[in-house]
Amino acid sequence: MDIKTIFIVSTLIYFLLTILIISLWRQNKNRNKGIGFWVIHFILLTIAQVLIAMRGVIPDILSIVLANALVILGVIFLYAGLNQFIGKTYKQIHNYIFLAIFTGVHYYFTFIIPDLWIRNINSSIGMIFVFVQCAWLMLHRTNFNTRHITKSVGIVYIVYTIINIFRIVELFNNHSQSNNFFESNNLETTFLLLLIIMVIWLAYDLNLMVNERLLMEVKSEGEKFSVAFFTSPYVMTITRAADGKIVNVNDTFTKVTGYTHDEVVGKNTIELGLWSRNEDRVQVVNSLLKGEPVKNMEFIFNIKSGGTITGLFSANMIKIENEPLILSSIDDITKLKHEEKELKKHIDEIESINKTMVGRELKMIELKKEIDQLRSKK
Repeated sequence: MDIKTIFIVSTLIYFLLTILIISLWRQNKNRNKGIGFWVIHFILLTIAQVLIAMRGVIPDILSIVLANALVILGVIFLYAGLNQFIGKTYKQIHNYIFLAIFTGVHYYFTFIIPDLWIRNINSSIGMIFVFVQCAWLMLHRTNFNTRHITKSVGIVYIVYTIINIFRIVELFNNHSQSNNFFESNNLETTFLLLLIIMVIWLAYDLNLMVNERLLMEVKSEGEKFSVAFFTSPYVMTITRAADGKIVNVNDTFTKVTGYTHDEVVGKNTIELGLWSRNEDRVQVVNSLLKGEPVKNMEFIFNIKSGGTITGLFSANMIKIENEPLILSSIDDITKLKHEEKELKKHIDEIESINKTMVGRELKMIELKKEIDQLRSKK
């Protein structure tokens, strides 16, 4: 396979990989930072492949200088995206200075002293310069607890670096190289094929890294939810929206209601008779079906002993593994309601006494007036 054919094939492959990364970005742009820079990397890489494939048709300033500068710039953008993805601060001034030097060298050995051999060495040095930074970022600078998901991308860049070092060594061993870029050469053909494989490997590992981070975050959020659910001081239940069957309850539920975990899981609230008034349950269900969360509504609930409790009921729809569920909580205010009732009773008694005392005082005042009137007549 000649080099020009390889570039045409690689352009198609890079275009397809660009579409893959764009899809990854659209799915995760609100969750993970930096993926937009990955998209720019693959777009620039694809444009560079098109420009190189058109060498001899378009001016050399585009097919040689600009094309190679776009490759390095694309890797710099990818490095920026990786930094954002793992939440690290970074400075790029040294990379932009290097890009300017790299572009100047390529321009000089394209138009002043045309030399494909030096340009190839310059290209490999340019890639090594940024690849080492990417590998160091993924394998060392990332946080220890996330290193297991970034390690594979770091390994890709180590392999990238080794390939380019090997290419430089072989270029020095084979200095007599034609200035015709598309002239068949076993070394360059092998190098270009390896680069295609590496880009495919990189795209795969980037996609894998995003998915592994998502799984890690879901697991972390699940653990937080589990701790909050089971240690909550409120009565907590999770029920299926489809049939109202109870999926799980917390320890506070068993303490307050008297039911064990096994007695309630798999049954619905109607079977257990938890609602004192069925119309209250219907009201809650209708609100949730409309997408309206229920907050702090006061209801009476039956418990296993035959008694009742008064609770402030809240509920909302959630999804776990794409299944719609109802998360409910009850703040048991039975004791508070009893204390309010007792307090009201005492207040009523005090008011009654006050009214009696006031009545007596009024009678005493009237009696005193009558006595004073009698005295004045005498």
